[in-house]
Amino acid sequence: MIRKILCFLLLSSTCCFSLMAQWSVGLSGGATLNFLEWKIQPLQADLAFDPHLGWRTAGHLEYAFSPAAALRADMAYQVIGSNLSGLTDEEGEVINGKLVHTYHTVGGSLLLKISPVKKVQNLYLLAGPTVAQIISGHKQLKVKFPGQVENRGKQKIDLDADKIQRTHWIADLGIGYGIACGERGRIAAECRYQYGLSDFSTSEQVKARMQTVLLTAGYFYSF
Repeated sequence: MIRKILCFLLLSSTCCFSLMAQWSVGLSGGATLNFLEWKIQPLQADLAFDPHLGWRTAGHLEYAFSPAAALRADMAYQVIGSNLSGLTDEEGEVINGKLVHTYHTVGGSLLLKISPVKKVQNLYLLAGPTVAQIISGHKQLKVKFPGQVENRGKQKIDLDADKIQRTHWIADLGIGYGIACGERGRIAAECRYQYGLSDFSTSEQVKARMQTVLLTAGYFYSF
């Protein structure tokens, strides 16, 4: 008799959980602001990289197991980079321009989504790990002359020769706000901070780290 009751309760809870759970798919896009820290160890010198503006597009699959909590998987194509100014020519004169490095990455995230305020469930927090792979890179010298700007052609970066770490582990933390759009849809705006856990360079002489701020907007459809 007890076994029958336990089986009934287990089956009932499973059915309730299944009814309560909800899947969503979504697409998003937006801007990235990247900050590269690059320290040459033997010299104890920091290269003063300027912030770099990039972009990101992503697909999402979300599983809501309660009204206030969900698990989200992201697959993203993201462009990051760095700007280095204060360059000098062969004679040591400062060049009025900058050297731009751009890296294209693909990656995936597994994020926990929680609405901490019961009365404002449209507001939520995001946290979790991300792994990204740099698939290509380019560099370009942009020099300013009086009355004009010369953008010299892009050159492909040899990631191995430049000792760029291809695989990166990242910690994500963010906040978002969703607004209902129709019976099953919602529009969401999110801001996320990505802290690079992996060294950006494979060189033992360099300590480098990439940090990124994401600002995105997307559409989610529940089924």
